[in-house]
Amino acid sequence: MNSSDLCIPKMNINIPKSYVVEILSKADLGKIERMTELPLKQNPLYKRVLFTITWNVNNPKVEYWKTRIMKQQPLKLIPIKTIPYYWIITASCCPTK
Repeated sequence: MNSSDLCIPKMNINIPKSYVVEILSKADLGKIERMTELPLKQNPLYKRVLFTITWNVNNPKVEYWKTRIMKQQPLKLIPIKTIPYYWIITASCCPTK
């Protein structure tokens, strides 16, 4: 499994796509192949981010992250270390393959 379809299920609509790409790049998960933002139907103040990533096999943490995703366990990514909130990353409910 070199690539995975992942999802951030709920994120504020005001967070720009470029910021999401920047934070995911800093986390060193891997290379983002594509990304789609979808507004949440039940709450227009939030969006869902779907993305396909090619895992960075040179990062020693990647095997752990991939295992968590395969076991349907979410990853928690803290975008700004000084602000106490995080993004949840799960396997996409709508994989492209």
